[in-house]
Amino acid sequence: MNLITAVYWQAFQNHSALLLQQCQYKFIPICLFVLCPGQNESQGMAGAYLTGQLLQWFRRQPFKRLARNPDKYFSSLEENLEHFLGQLSGDLISGGLAPHMQSIPISGIFSVDDHFLLFSNGGLKIFSLNKNLGHGHVQCLTDSIENEKTTAGSLKIRQGILQRKVGLLFITDTFSQQLTEQDIRECLYVDELCGEEQMQRHLQELGRRGEALGGRDMAAGMLLTRS
Repeated sequence: MNLITAVYWQAFQNHSALLLQQCQYKFIPICLFVLCPGQNESQGMAGAYLTGQLLQWFRRQPFKRLARNPDKYFSSLEENLEHFLGQLSGDLISGGLAPHMQSIPISGIFSVDDHFLLFSNGGLKIFSLNKNLGHGHVQCLTDSIENEKTTAGSLKIRQGILQRKVGLLFITDTFSQQLTEQDIRECLYVDELCGEEQMQRHLQELGRRGEALGGRDMAAGMLLTRS
C-alpha cells in the first residue's frame, strides 16, 4: 500500500503541536501522526512534551516484527500505547505542566501497511475523505470514536484496517469551526490528490480559508492511502 501525507501548521499565534514520522521496512510504510491542539502557552508546552515523548516511543518500536506480522503484534501494541499515553498525561497533570486539566487533548494514528491504531480524547475533529458516486464525500469520525471503549482517562483507541483510496484528516477545533464540510470537499477531493506536494498545496489552501475567517492556533494533518 502507498501512503502519502501532508501537514498544516499556522505560523502565527499557534500553541498547537503536531508530529509526523514515516519510515519503510521492505517497502511497507510505517507512520505515526499526532496532533495536540492548544490555545494557550500551558497547553502548547504540554503538547510539545507529548509529541516529543511519542517520537521517542515511535523510534523504540520493533519495525521489523510489526511489518512482518502486524496481526500478531497489534493487540499488544495497542496496550503499550494506551499505557504510555496514560502515563504521559498523568505525569503532565501531576507535575504541574498542565494545571486544572483532567486530560491533555490529543489525537493521532499509528499505522503499519494497512493496519492502524486510531486514538483520540477529544479537542479536535477527525474526518474520513473518499469518493461516493463520483463525488467527494466527507464524514466526521469523532462521534463514532467517542463511542469506543474508554481506556486511559478519556482516551479512546480504535484498531482497524485502512481501505484503499481513503483519506483521514485530523484538524483542530479552532480550525474546523471556521470551515464547512463543503470547504473540505472542495480543497481535498481525493481523486485529485496524486502526490505529497499536491496534497500539501491543497491542505495549505484549506488553511488559508480558515485564516481568512479569523482562525487561530490552527493545525491539521492528512493521510491518504493509494493502491
